[in-house]
Amino acid sequence: GLRGLQVAMVEVTPASGPILRQVPDACAGEPGLQLFAQVVSSIPSIAEILNGPGPFTVFAPSDIALSKLGIGTGGEDDLLGLPQDHLEALLRCHFSCGQVLFEAMYSGRSLRALDGTALVVSFDRWPRGGLRINGIPVEQTDLQCSNGVVHTLAQPLRPAPASGRGRGASGGQR
Repeated sequence: GLRGLQVAMVEVTPASGPILRQVPDACAGEPGLQLFAQVVSSIPSIAEILNGPGPFTVFAPSDIALSKLGIGTGGEDDLLGLPQDHLEALLRCHFSCGQVLFEAMYSGRSLRALDGTALVVSFDRWPRGGLRINGIPVEQTDLQCSNGVVHTLAQPLRPAPASGRGRGASGGQR
């Protein structure tokens, strides 16, 4: 005989989990990141990049953080509150090529933003509590997208001085 051996048949159907969206669409559907998505979509060069194949790691300032800069506080004619070239420069320091999830972050890890700004990871508490990027607290991690991952910041990052980053529409890209 089989002496206590048990056999079971299990029918498995493929999981139909959530369909991942590209970075701009994922941000548009995420509470607290709609303003960031609106700013991205208002700048064609940034929208084109973040709708590309990626992968990207995006450090997106929350809606509250952007509103403290005056973004989104203008009237109908000036919804974003800042000139487009300033917004583009601001956005280019918030994402880098390659996908870096929270589990792959460690103190001292450095990423290079699209504009050349160094993005340095640190933690306030051992072993991995209080994640920060360039000293700015990360509020939420690992919003998975089809072309990367988004982490939400409590404040916007500051671009590197112009001499330390690429120039022009293609400056700093790959």
